Amino acid sequence: MLKSIELLAMCHTKYLPVKLNRIKFFEPIVEELNALQTTGIFVPALGTQLNFAFTVLAGDNLGSNDIGGFQKNFNDGQFCRHCHINYDQRLIPLSEISPPHRTRNQHDNLVQQIINLNNDSIVQGVADISPLSKLTNFHATTSLPNDLMHDFNEGLCSRVLLAMIKEASTKRILAYGEIEERLIAFEYGPNDKPNKGPVLRKKH
Repeated sequence: MLKSIELLAMCHTKYLPVKLNRIKFFEPIVEELNALQTTGIFVPALGTQLNFAFTVLAGDNLGSNDIGGFQKNFNDGQFCRHCHINYDQRLIPLSEISPPHRTRNQHDNLVQQIINLNNDSIVQGVADISPLSKLTNFHATTSLPNDLMHDFNEGLCSRVLLAMIKEASTKRILAYGEIEERLIAFEYGPNDKPNKGPVLRKKH
């Protein structure tokens, strides 16, 4: 699988925020991917026709929100590309709230509102039409899956780690005080120093 990964395109990040540049950059990519889905490729050496179908586009949360046309700010508003949860609700367990999922029709209507407004506004987390909107089988609400690396690291892993620490303390394998001492003595690398973890509370 890894041997099949190829570089498709590359450009400087300062180039893409300009809407016209985004169109120019993604347009040939979309055209080629659509051609692969409609006509495929004939491989003479194999004597066979290979057909393709687009499924999903994997990326981190920021990149996926950007490519989907969603807001790139996760500190305000409806930041999720899958549902309409609000930033103020982010710490409420999902067992207690049921934010509505984004749907194709509703999303397309929001995109049309954005286009009509034409003033760089964000409506319910939608900032613009996706540069991949003309890609066959792609839709911003269904083709951009979760970012497991960040979602697990920033969500599930912290809860699991805390449960492990509690269990270690309960079984007297490691006291909270010892954990605190090790955290304080831990030597952070130059890139991690500005982002040190919080002090571990001794009571939870």
